[in-house]
Amino acid sequence: MKKLILLFSLAFCLCGCNSEQNTPKKGLSPKTYYESGDENLFKGENQLAIQDYSKAIKLNPEYADAFINRGFAQNNIGSYQLAIQDYDTAIKLNSSHPLAYYNRGLTYYNLVKYQLAIQDYNTAIKLNPDYVDAYNNRGLAHNNSGNYQLAINDYNSAVKLNPNHPLANYNRGLSYYNLGKYQLAIKDYTSAIKLNPSYVNAHNNRGLAHNNSGNYQDAINDYNTAIKLNPDYADAYNNRGLAYSNLNKHQLAIKDYNTAIRLNPNYVFAYRNRGISKEKLEKDYCNDYKQACKLGDKEVCSWFSSDCK
Repeated sequence: MKKLILLFSLAFCLCGCNSEQNTPKKGLSPKTYYESGDENLFKGENQLAIQDYSKAIKLNPEYADAFINRGFAQNNIGSYQLAIQDYDTAIKLNSSHPLAYYNRGLTYYNLVKYQLAIQDYNTAIKLNPDYVDAYNNRGLAHNNSGNYQLAINDYNSAVKLNPNHPLANYNRGLSYYNLGKYQLAIKDYTSAIKLNPSYVNAHNNRGLAHNNSGNYQDAINDYNTAIKLNPDYADAYNNRGLAYSNLNKHQLAIKDYNTAIRLNPNYVFAYRNRGISKEKLEKDYCNDYKQACKLGDKEVCSWFSSDCK
């Protein structure tokens, strides 16, 4: 049996350092450069922020907060090893600073070093037992390591500390989904949406949970909302196409797959799924299977070789 592909839109929500917006004053003090760096970091000017923090550090080599924030700016531009070096230095200067461990955990997460990330989040939580975002991010690391129940335990702690935390509710939904507990996932996605009605990924992922529960029309409603919030959301079109396919509305499904492919010409699963719907309608499906095979779908390669001679 040829299988349709559900695509998760796993926009994991990691929480980083939020620097205060300060207005730098004239002068050459370390604090002046630090505050200028904070302002540039706040504006997303990471390179300028790095330059400012470096000047502050040159004037005060023991400025732990400047190392932490420079590390965060390095993380933002993908210079992960440089970020870790800055966090290492900050921790040597002040081993009781939870933010240094938290942000280093964020960088280890980005490097897919989940166990090192978990160790840092453990330390951050030990130093600050009410560190909501550290529980949330440790949950993400557990989830990506396949330890879904440990992830849920962390999200439970985050939600207990802050019931109005949309990210923790959303991410707990991801772990419940991974465990096949779709109703619990739907409940968490619904909570996240109540807290943030524009949470496009929550609408998309609740649609996935509805689809896997056989509630195809509810899934379509969620994908409709996700597309309304983001008309360029290729995953939502692909996933809505799957729901239409499950309802045997293959013409509507093909229309959605067309849009997903227009938005992402290398969308392998959309080619695969469109080919399946075309085959159901006895239309020419071989080109779609051929393209999916070319893009790396090995299973479709066998279909192409057997069905499209």
